[in-house]
Amino acid sequence: MTQKRGKQKTSTRSKPFYSLAEVKQLLKEGNVAIRENARNTAFVDFGWTANDIIAAIQKLKVSHFYKSEPSDLIENCMIDYYKAELNEESVYMHFYVRENRLVINSFKRL
Repeated sequence: MTQKRGKQKTSTRSKPFYSLAEVKQLLKEGNVAIRENARNTAFVDFGWTANDIIAAIQKLKVSHFYKSEPSDLIENCMIDYYKAELNEESVYMHFYVRENRLVINSFKRL
């Protein structure tokens, strides 16, 4: 049975769905896509480029994890959310892994 739009989510997780080791390895290999809105808000909020976003995510720790929950738009996809102090900035981001690629779909000031 697939989740229908508007139905309340029941599978929020209290630990990351994707290991940070996996996330950082995908970044190292260049298997990453940064959505346009994430690039734009990172630039507007911090003056950061795609390389700055990648460098910041490389600094993430498990203690920065906020929550993990199913995507509303992509079936069978979990999204991990992080809140962190990185490069002297309060950052909120979320991402997922699809087809061996890290997809960063939000990156902004907390």
